[in-house]
Amino acid sequence: MTPKGLRVSAVVTDVDGKVVAEVLGTSWQVNPNNYFRLNFDKSAIEVIDQYDIPVLQVEYLTPNTVRVGGVFQSARGQTEGHHPGFPMVTPGARQLVPLVVPHGGFTVLSSTGVFSRAGQIRPEDRGSIRAMLTPWFDYSTPDRKGVRSPQ
Repeated sequence: MTPKGLRVSAVVTDVDGKVVAEVLGTSWQVNPNNYFRLNFDKSAIEVIDQYDIPVLQVEYLTPNTVRVGGVFQSARGQTEGHHPGFPMVTPGARQLVPLVVPHGGFTVLSSTGVFSRAGQIRPEDRGSIRAMLTPWFDYSTPDRKGVRSPQ
């Protein structure tokens, strides 16, 4: 949180681990070599990968509350660390809730719960992961930017 609102920083990957976008605050850097869909409104943002899986969902609810969903993977060969260029938490910042991702594994956060597993996502996992995550936005036509799906 900043005085101007929510700032999200993330490296967004698809379930194959390919980077589809990098987010730093309000700036997006898109990887043109990987297909994805992006939708947002004044309080939420969502990134869908090429398998129609919502890999990142963030919604600002109140000044003290955000809702997060998606697929979170540990970087291959990385145990912990900080992505270069991402802002660090400074003393006096509000408490953070850590997201635990198994080393070399992944965690799915959805409205139905949390699922974690060691190991990389396999092609046969895509269907069950997609079933856990419901898109927040309407993707029925390309011009439906900012329109939420009925939930």
